[in-house]
Amino acid sequence: MKYQNALISANSIMRIIQPYCKKLEIVGGLRRRCPEVNSIELLAVSREEDVVNLFGEVVQPYQLIDEWVCSCGLHFAKNGRKYKQFFWQGIGIDFYLTTEYQWGLHLALRTGCNQFAKWLVTPKRNGGALPGYMQVKDGWLWSNEKKIVTLTEPNFFASIETEWIRPDRRTADIWRR
Repeated sequence: MKYQNALISANSIMRIIQPYCKKLEIVGGLRRRCPEVNSIELLAVSREEDVVNLFGEVVQPYQLIDEWVCSCGLHFAKNGRKYKQFFWQGIGIDFYLTTEYQWGLHLALRTGCNQFAKWLVTPKRNGGALPGYMQVKDGWLWSNEKKIVTLTEPNFFASIETEWIRPDRRTADIWRR
C-alpha cells in the first residue's frame, strides 16, 4: 500500500483507538516514511482494567483495546499480551504493546527496519550498538543485572551511548557505518 494512503488509514484508526491507550504511536515502515508498506504498525501502552475472580482478587489486567476490537465485530488473527493483529477496513494492523517504562526501547525496535533493530540489540564487540555490559532481554534494556527505564526513544539511544538516528535514516545498511 502506498505511504500516503497507509498514513491516512493509520491516522484514522489512531483517532478511534486513542481513548483505549495511554500512549500510541505509528511505527514500522510508516514511521520510516517508506514509499510502500505491507501493514499499519502501531505501538501502544494500553489502558487496562483489573479482572477479579469470585473472591475479589485481581487475577490479571484486561487490555481495553480488546474491548474495542470485539465491540466493532473485528476478530484477532493474533491476540497476545504484547502483540495483537487484526484487520480493519481490509488493512492489516500489527499492534505492539509495551509499558511506559519500556517505551523508548520498543519505539526504536519497532520502527525498524529489521536489520537496524538487530543492530540495536547486538553488542558492539559483534558489530552492534550495545555496550558490552548491556543487553536487551525480556523486553527490557539491562545494564549488568539492572533494568533500565527508557521513557523516550532519545533516552534509549543515550542509554546505549549511541546518537539518535532519525526514523527515515534507519535503513538496512545504516549499521555498517
